Parts: sequence; structure tokens; C-alpha cells
Amino acid sequence: MSNFTAKFLLVVSFSVLGGITAANAQITDGMTLKVDIPNSFVIDNHTYPAGEYTISATPSTVDSSTLLILRGKGESAIFDTIKTDSAEAAPNTELVFDKIDDQYFLSKILIKGETTGNEITRTKAEKRLIAAAKKKEMHTVDVTGF
Repeated sequence: MSNFTAKFLLVVSFSVLGGITAANAQITDGMTLKVDIPNSFVIDNHTYPAGEYTISATPSTVDSSTLLILRGKGESAIFDTIKTDSAEAAPNTELVFDKIDDQYFLSKILIKGETTGNEITRTKAEKRLIAAAKKKEMHTVDVTGF
């Protein structure tokens, strides 16, 4: 085996293992987060009331983005996320909300001890609000169990 081939196989092996590790840090099939959200919030231009919600991955999600299912009393949605990375591991399993004016937008879902999580893509309307806002705050809600 040539030196080039050996190096190529080594790089591919590390890439595959790295991809598996990163995928496991996000919400995966079979994982369910239960959370009591104290305020109304927005995902994909739809406002959901405060209350208890469960968040789980859709069955058989196979790509790097994850379709998540949000279920609450009389409320449900399926939404897409993208992988987000952080230099430090999340101290808690939590939902991160951007508060713009008086609206809360779900922006990230982080898993305790992991450096990767799920990020919700901002809509055009949310981007316009951010650009026009005088103040943007970040709020977190800890997940009680999963």
C-alpha cells in the first residue's frame, strides 16, 4: 500500500468517526426532551403558548440536520435544525431563546456535556426584527428530564 493511500484511508477514518461523534451529540432518534417553557415563543413564524413540551427527533433521521418534533397540549410542529458547535461543553441540557423586543424565538437546543447541539434557522422576519431591535437578549430554559 502506498504512503498516499495509507494517509487517505487514515483521513477518511477520522472523518467518519468524527461525524459519528458529532451526530451523537445532537438530539437523536429515541431521545426525548421534556421542558416547561414559561413564555410564549416562535418557531418558523408560528407562535406557541407557554407550557409543557416534549422535543424529539423524527424517526430515521439520517443526515446532519435533524427534523425535530415539538409536542405540547394541542400544539405540535416539525422543524429542521442545523448542527451548531461551541468551544465549551454545555453546562446543562437547555433550550436557548433569543428575546427580541417582547418576543422569544427558539434558537438552540443544547445537550449537557456536549460541544455540539441543534440550531434553529432564523426566518427572514426574525432577521428583520433583530436588525431593527434596540436590544436583543438571550434566555435559557433548563430541560428537566430526558
